[in-house]
Amino acid sequence: MESRPHVIPLSGFSADRLAESIRKLPDRTVIVLGVHSSLPDGSPMTMKDTLALILRNTTLPVYTLDEDGIRHGALASVEGNGYEKGRKAGETAVRILSGEAVNTIPPEKSMADHLTFDYPMMKVHSIPRNALSDRSVILNDPADAAVRYFPVALLYMGLIVLLGGLAFFMKGKIAKRKRTEKNLTERTEYWEQLFQRSPEGIIVYNAAGIVLETNLVFRSTFALTEENITEADIAGLLPWEKGTLRPEDFFPEGRGQIREVEIPDRDGILIPATHLPFPLVSGTEKIYCSLVQDISQRKKIEEQLEKKGHFHEILSVITSRFILSPSYRDAMKSSLEDILALSKAKTAAIYRLSGRKGMLALETEARSAPEQPSLAGLFSSQQEEDFLWKSLLFRDGTFRPATLRPAELSQGERKEWLPLTQRGIATVSVLPLFLRDSFQGFLALADPSEEWISHSQEPVFDILRNSLAAAMERHQDELSLEKHHHAINERFTGVILALCQVSELRDVSTSGHQKNVSTLAEGLARRLGLPEDTVLGVRYAGLVHDIGKLYIPAEILSKPSKLTPAEYGLVKKHPEYGKDILSPLDFPWPLAEIILQHHERIDGTGYPGGLKKEEIRVEARILSVADAFDAMISERPYRKQRSPAQALEEIRSLSGRAYDPEIVEVLEKHCRDNTL
Repeated sequence: MESRPHVIPLSGFSADRLAESIRKLPDRTVIVLGVHSSLPDGSPMTMKDTLALILRNTTLPVYTLDEDGIRHGALASVEGNGYEKGRKAGETAVRILSGEAVNTIPPEKSMADHLTFDYPMMKVHSIPRNALSDRSVILNDPADAAVRYFPVALLYMGLIVLLGGLAFFMKGKIAKRKRTEKNLTERTEYWEQLFQRSPEGIIVYNAAGIVLETNLVFRSTFALTEENITEADIAGLLPWEKGTLRPEDFFPEGRGQIREVEIPDRDGILIPATHLPFPLVSGTEKIYCSLVQDISQRKKIEEQLEKKGHFHEILSVITSRFILSPSYRDAMKSSLEDILALSKAKTAAIYRLSGRKGMLALETEARSAPEQPSLAGLFSSQQEEDFLWKSLLFRDGTFRPATLRPAELSQGERKEWLPLTQRGIATVSVLPLFLRDSFQGFLALADPSEEWISHSQEPVFDILRNSLAAAMERHQDELSLEKHHHAINERFTGVILALCQVSELRDVSTSGHQKNVSTLAEGLARRLGLPEDTVLGVRYAGLVHDIGKLYIPAEILSKPSKLTPAEYGLVKKHPEYGKDILSPLDFPWPLAEIILQHHERIDGTGYPGGLKKEEIRVEARILSVADAFDAMISERPYRKQRSPAQALEEIRSLSGRAYDPEIVEVLEKHCRDNTL
């Protein structure tokens, strides 16, 4: 009768006793190796060591509950969840040893109820394939390999035959492949160098924030060493609370967006930078990368460009101000205030070289606050004292901006500039103003900023120099021209008044008429908003508009009765005679033409040319209305004087025919305002 299977426990033994017990096992025994950790004396005993001990002392088949057992000489290993199966097998063994009948113990079902066998060990123990369950797996099975690789082997055989004929050709291909491999290696090295030498800082880290890799730029930018990076995490890498970037910004959901931030370095110094985080694909592990670029230099350049742009804007305002402003003094004062704001100086003053002797005079001054020191009188023009500012401006013949700091001068030189220190001024910056090599003066600033001083040598300051110098020169030219123009006007006024007196002596009955017409015509011209030069032309034309009557006999001019057609025809010639008298005189106004046209009418019925509307000069149209109005309200030998209201009514009735309607309307307003 066949003996009943039973379990022989071999746990809790020392290595020697275990080896001895294994050698005594019967031939039909199957050894099942569970989980081992240590011997009774506490020394470690791994599964590998235990399996080696068993195989040295027996040829019996060994099964392991550990999947790795098959790699160390076991016949088979339980596939999947071996530890759990071992635990349950141990519990079952204890129940059997306790006397419980085997047939009363229900079988334990497993998620994976198959074994993995080693084919060489199957051969050793004479285990046929058909003895295994359907789900069993055989490793190192030559039959499987033969079935699996036979078509491939057959194909390779054909290829070998084919390739044999192409060996020479493939030799070149192999060489090319080696070159490709070499290039690939070099390219790999290149990409490594590119990573390390990238102009942007690069940091690679995992989802837990552990830093995996950084390049040299990143470490140098934030004052980090390789020791700081080793096993570091993003949160503790830098003092983020001092900047605008936070650790959570390193983990975007998708591709992050580049933005400008301030990142503190290891020492807490803020560095302006751009930050672009994005995820990388690396198998199942989620990896992130951030590109960080230090933009400190760019920020400095942008700041400089912004300041230069602001400076250019102020220069443009200063230049346009001198062109557009009607007041030179106001424009110069406003420009100095702009320069004060730009230079951060206490006081700004412009000195002008004037007069034939080149006397230095203060043109204008502006102070940032009332309590700030004045520069008035600081630069003397006396010949024995002017060497101070001349030595400052004209040193080495460069005519470039100069800066004086009395504290840096020798004791002897410092005495010459004692007024500076007495006024609490530590530095004076002087900008010479030249225009076409002509020295106009200079701009002096008290205690300007170092930035102004350092930039004052730049070519852009030439724009400021030229603008101020051109404005000063133009102002002097305008003053000179105005003075000259005034002298000419006075000279012409004398001539015209003399002609007016001569004309009125010829016709006593119209004495004062030309002056009255001149005054009224000038008032009408001003109300029409005509230019000042045109207004003066109207005034002077009114004073001599009847000068041509010098050629008319006195008896005709003073005749109390109605003139004959021949006499009236002669009187009508006086505009032409007036033109002939005035044409040789070079007046700055078209007096001859105005006088020639002052009897023309809008509808063309006037004389001597029969001109119409816009063909008649506006000065002549004004003069015709003023002449007619004054003649009507004046006493004449041949008719009675009319009232201003009657004269105005008659002129209004002729508006649009004889007289310009716009000028008639202005005459009405003039009469109302002057309560004639």
